[in-house]
Amino acid sequence: MVDRDKVREVPFAEKAAVRQEVQEEIDAVNWLLRKCCRQLATDSATVKAIRREATWEEILNLARWEEAWEVTELLEEARVDIGADLPAGVRCRLPG
Repeated sequence: MVDRDKVREVPFAEKAAVRQEVQEEIDAVNWLLRKCCRQLATDSATVKAIRREATWEEILNLARWEEAWEVTELLEEARVDIGADLPAGVRCRLPG
């Protein structure tokens, strides 16, 4: 992922491209989260959190508690991959 200090050194257009790349990664993770819902019980707290568009942090904590390892791994990898560019309180946004 991109080093935050390096982002400050690049022109505006390149910063916008970085933000767009991060948003695309967030959208991809949200798509995968929705897909994971199909494999979990409908009464799962993790599924309910995803459907009500909870924060990734809340979903991750519930997934750990319920041992929903696919969701846990997905979100942990996303946090590492996106790194410092991940906005605080990012939510699982469902298509509207």
